[in-house]
Amino acid sequence: MMAKGKRVVFVTQRYPPDKGGNAARIGDMASNFVDTKWFVTVLTLPPTYPPWSFDRSVEQRSTESREEVTVHCL
Repeated sequence: MMAKGKRVVFVTQRYPPDKGGNAARIGDMASNFVDTKWFVTVLTLPPTYPPWSFDRSVEQRSTESREEVTVHCL
């Protein structure tokens, strides 16, 4: 049975720890929703910063919880 409460899903190309304005804004919004007792899920890509650290030969899918935000990297 799922917990009751408000839910929001962000679909974004960048999410922390990636750098950039979009990642920072979505990260801040997700934190603010958590602070007001929402259940937050983020669908994003695997981190790609710095560019030379991204190993394209490995399957990058993962699910983890970061500061009460469920993050799915697809």
